[in-house]
Parts: sequence; C-alpha cells; structure tokens
Amino acid sequence: MKVTKLHFFYILMIACCLVISSCTANFKLLQEEKLFPVPWPYYHGDISAQGVVSQGKFNGQIDIIWEKKLRGKPAGPLTMYDDLIIYPSAKRKIIIIDKYDGKNRGKIKTKGNPQTGMIIGDSLGFWSLSPKKNRIYCYNLQNGKIVWDRYIKDAPGSPILVGKRLFVFSGDGILESSDPETGRVNWSYEAEERFLTPAAYGHGRVYQGGDAGTLFALSPEDGSVLYRTETNDPIAGVAVNDEIIVVAGVTGKITGINPEDGEIIWETELDGPVWSTPAIDRNRIYLSLSSGQIVSLEKMTGKLQWKFEAVEVVKAPPIVVGNYVVAGTLGGNLFVLDASDGQILNQRKLDSPISVSPISDGDFIYIATESAKLVCLGDTNGTVQQKN
Repeated sequence: MKVTKLHFFYILMIACCLVISSCTANFKLLQEEKLFPVPWPYYHGDISAQGVVSQGKFNGQIDIIWEKKLRGKPAGPLTMYDDLIIYPSAKRKIIIIDKYDGKNRGKIKTKGNPQTGMIIGDSLGFWSLSPKKNRIYCYNLQNGKIVWDRYIKDAPGSPILVGKRLFVFSGDGILESSDPETGRVNWSYEAEERFLTPAAYGHGRVYQGGDAGTLFALSPEDGSVLYRTETNDPIAGVAVNDEIIVVAGVTGKITGINPEDGEIIWETELDGPVWSTPAIDRNRIYLSLSSGQIVSLEKMTGKLQWKFEAVEVVKAPPIVVGNYVVAGTLGGNLFVLDASDGQILNQRKLDSPISVSPISDGDFIYIATESAKLVCLGDTNGTVQQKN
C-alpha cells in the first residue's frame, strides 16, 4: 500500500501521542517498592528545617550528572522520597523523577499550582493549592486516588508530619493539626498576625513564626501556646536544633532563642534582608541575604564567622552537605563553599535563576531552575551506586 503524506502525518501523530503518554503517565507507587528513610522529605530537609545532610559521599564537585527539561517552572520546594525527586510544577502537576538517571516516573495532576511542594508519609502524599483553590489534598500513591481534601486558605509553605499529626499553616495566621489519614482537624490555632513561613518541630513543640515578629511555641497535642517570643522583625524562617532555635527576620535581624523557655540568647543585625530559612549544623548558622551575600554565624553567640560575596540576589535558603555550603542565586549561579571559612570551592552557571532551595541525598545535589530544568550535580568520577 502506498503511504501518502496524510498517512505519514497520522502515523507521526500516533507515535508522538504514545511517547507523550509514556512520559506523562499517572504516578503510582509499586507494591513491591521498599520504603526507606530519606534525607530530604520536607522543605529544608526535615521537620526541624535545619537544611543539613551529614551523611554521604558528596565531595564538593558539581559536575552535571544529568539534566532534565520539564514542563512548568517549580511552583514550590523540591522534596525527596526514597529514590525519587518530587518536582511541583506550575503547570498544575507534580512530576516524579528517578534521582539516579533523571527518568520520568510519572505525574500527579493537582488541579492548581502545588505551591507547598509535596511531602510523603508512608504511601500518602500531601500538598496545598494556592488561591483561588485554597485546598489541601491527601493522595494515595498506590492506587492513584484522592483520599481526602478540605479547605485551607492560602497555605504558602510546606506542611510537616510529626508522628500521626499533619501540621499545615495558612497565610491568614492559622496553624492546624489534623489526622493525615482522614483529614479530620484535631485543633486549629489562630494568631493575630499572618504566617508566611513553614512551621518547624523540635523539643516536643511546634514553632511558627509570624509577620509581626512573634515566634509561637505550641503544644502538638492540643495547640495551646507554651510561650511566645517577640523578635520585632517579620519572620522569614525558623530552624531548630538540639541547642537553639534560630529565627531569621526579613530586615536581617537574626535571633537565637532558648528552645526550653523562649528566652532570647543573642541578636545579630546583618547588612541586608533575609527571605528564607537558616541552615544549622553542629557549630554554625548559614543564611542567604538578598543583598548578595551568604554569611555564617557562630551558633551559640551569633557572632559573624565569615561572609561570602555572591554579588547576585540570593533568595533560596542555603543547605549544608557534609563540610560544604551549597547556595544558588537569581543570576543562575550555584556556589559550593567551605563551611568552615566560606572559601569558594566550586561554581557553576546554570541556565536561569535559582529561586528554590537545592536538595541533597548526601551524594548528589539536585536543583531546579526557573526555566523548568532539573539538574543533578556531583562527581562524575564518584563511585556512588544505585540502591539494589
């Protein structure tokens, strides 16, 4: 049979449809897939938002291992689940990528922009949608169905799971605790100021920062206020570790707080605004300044340890991977610094601005750019192998 141009066109269209459908199939978690603890399941790492991975083989090299062009710039923070990168797309979907080779594992349609990113507990995924949808969703990753959804107004940041409690906050100044399996609200706390940054957990308390500068320490059981600390600067980020709570103020006022009683230990004024959450390791605190610096403070005194001039605006929070600080700029530059003294060890220019934080499994760095490119960086001569 003679193949006409029309036949050829139809064949080409069918082939394209098959390719597209294979690349964008709805994601389902396989029954036989094992679930392992992962180093980056939440915004800024874990429920305490420390932004640190201490284990792994990352050596400061940022060779491109693979890169993947996706549809839609990142709508919220990247997270990880086992061997998967969770990419919230501004094209109303969550895209699931294999962390080892960048292959597309599927997508989840979200009916709106998943601005909180997605977190996963067991086989349930959670995300919230921006206005006008104003809803939080629970999704079963094994059968591909919505378990529950309910109204929550303007949840601008990632929720966290603490045991059997899901904590999600609203820009209207409401923090809610709910049952992750049913969505039933256990308690709801409403403040007289707006909440613009995710909650953090530690020392048996949930910490939430407000735009009037109040740090609220709440009981996870009933939402009662255990104490309030006034920092007098709109709070851009809160991180908690064993010894201290670090609160970053929008104008550059950084406050160290005793987690047991809320007393202020120290206050430090930086030279520029801070838009994001600090990172905390054993000895130091690391912050990004929108004026173009990355700085380190001594953890228990707040004294400036070092300052790195990135020159370009740094919006996304830095992370710490082993002995290295990793941070990206709105100019598209990714920097690797020595955590001890701030000396630049490596730099790579990416194709467009970096507005969301890098994430890491301790072996590789994963970063999304505003051009919707997801990039895996590390040492091309390394020996890290895929998990069996």
